[in-house]
Amino acid sequence: MEELEEKIKKFHDNIDNWIKESKIDYGTDFGDKADEVAKILNYSREELKSMTFPDYQASIFLLNQYLMHLKSIIAREKAVKAWAEQGIWYIVTGVSHDKYAKWEEKYYESIRSSQTGIKLQTLKTTADARILSVGATIEMIENAMRVLENLARSKSYEQRS
Repeated sequence: MEELEEKIKKFHDNIDNWIKESKIDYGTDFGDKADEVAKILNYSREELKSMTFPDYQASIFLLNQYLMHLKSIIAREKAVKAWAEQGIWYIVTGVSHDKYAKWEEKYYESIRSSQTGIKLQTLKTTADARILSVGATIEMIENAMRVLENLARSKSYEQRS
């Protein structure tokens, strides 16, 4: 079982190293900025009305950066899920089954009968949950960005008049 844990850790490390070596890691560590993002997402009506056009632009830019960060998390979790699925199917094909059994029975029986299968299924389920959770957050941020863009446009029109 520990061997599988090492393989999973190595797989995660390989993804992270590839991202860094490929120069697609744009330093999106949102430690302190995460608080700013949360503040933007929770602006009151009064705060939104008092913002200037540059304030709107800065807020939209920060939300866009955070959106890119979240999308990179989803991509990583999709890779983890695909890796886990490949491992599960490898296990399923290595187990003999009743030829009349449905594929679902073969699939889940193979997983239940193997500690590695259980661990891979847990990894896959966790990745799925993270993808769904982060996906919902992405939708919320995209909506907030649209609202801020519309408010910025109207503020811009007001300033021209």
